[in-house]
Amino acid sequence: MIRKASMENLLISALIVICCVYIFFRPIIKVDNIMCMAILLLAIGSIVTKRNGLLLERNTFTGLWPLCVLWMIISCTHTYSIVSGIKVILVMSTFLICGILLMATEDWFPLFTKVSLIFIALHGAFTVFQVVAPKQALLITGFLLSPGDQALTREWIEQNGTYAGMAGQTFVNAFFFSILFGFALSRFLTAGEKRGKLGYFVLILFSAGLIILTGKKGTLLAVACSMAVILLVDAAIRRNWESRLIMSLGIFGCVGAILVTVKTSGQQFADIMGSSVISRERIMYNAKLVFRNHAWFGSGTDSLAYYIGHSAHNNVYQLLCEYGIIGTIVFLLVILTVLIDVFDRTWKHFSDNSGYDDGSADLIFCLFYGLFLVFNGMTENTLFQYQFFLTYVLLMARAYQVTGADRYCKLKGNLYES
Repeated sequence: MIRKASMENLLISALIVICCVYIFFRPIIKVDNIMCMAILLLAIGSIVTKRNGLLLERNTFTGLWPLCVLWMIISCTHTYSIVSGIKVILVMSTFLICGILLMATEDWFPLFTKVSLIFIALHGAFTVFQVVAPKQALLITGFLLSPGDQALTREWIEQNGTYAGMAGQTFVNAFFFSILFGFALSRFLTAGEKRGKLGYFVLILFSAGLIILTGKKGTLLAVACSMAVILLVDAAIRRNWESRLIMSLGIFGCVGAILVTVKTSGQQFADIMGSSVISRERIMYNAKLVFRNHAWFGSGTDSLAYYIGHSAHNNVYQLLCEYGIIGTIVFLLVILTVLIDVFDRTWKHFSDNSGYDDGSADLIFCLFYGLFLVFNGMTENTLFQYQFFLTYVLLMARAYQVTGADRYCKLKGNLYES
């Protein structure tokens, strides 16, 4: 007979693995509905079998994100296809349920990290192979990707010298390596031994090189800006010469990248953003027309691609078009409030020298990704790209788990002292 605890651990482990498979191999598997259904069923099964019930801390994430779901439901009533709108709501809600569950579950993040790093290593190795042997790599992707993604992958390699790997999209491939960059940066800042720091520094450079190979310099710029904020926070908390030197060098590189971007010509700017400026201008122009016709309440959930044939490549434009001015305010307030809350909790975690939890590196990693989602949202539709959003939910769950443990142990310590 399987004990309840064993069943819970089995379901959680299966949930983590399937989430990782969905994040890193969605373009290859092409069974979104089945994968999302599996995630939902595993999450529900884990909630049912939890030994102590779902003991959930009240926080900004669990309190505010339901407001976004509520507005999506309202917007679904006037979208072009209610069925399509409901599907998006169900997927986003499934991911949020998964995050809320994991927020109250112990010992899941090491498995997520391990599986993610293995999958990212596969993507990195294949991207390098694509550079060394592009013809052979294209033969392999021909079996893995859809004809449309394969055509784009071939075009990027042959005409632009950029590499989508097995992802089918260069920006998705860059997203994988951004996760690796954030992981390496968080471990570099928290590693105790110099040898460990050197290894993670090499991994930072390697992941940055992989992002460059994708040609998504807009993503590279978002990574640089996120890193600059992290280094600034780290230097402000630690207040030692080493952290301040790292901060200075990191911010100097970030500012330099921004200045180079600003000073470039139109075609150079197109190259930096990794796409055609003309096509983006056309998308923005069409998006503005949709927004003008539905300014306050938007055109409805998941409707922009129906009207203009493409996403807006920008979180704010996407929100304005589909959810209107009111919905955009709701979404942006929720995203920024959660990010500020995680920033505040991270500051307290390190400032108090708590030592309550060994998740300091995880906390920096989560904050990095929260920043990255915002910065990269200026050039890509990161919020409603399912892989990006699921990663966001899981990492925010870990951030609140670490800081929730801080607060619990601090309260327990105060009660013990009294």
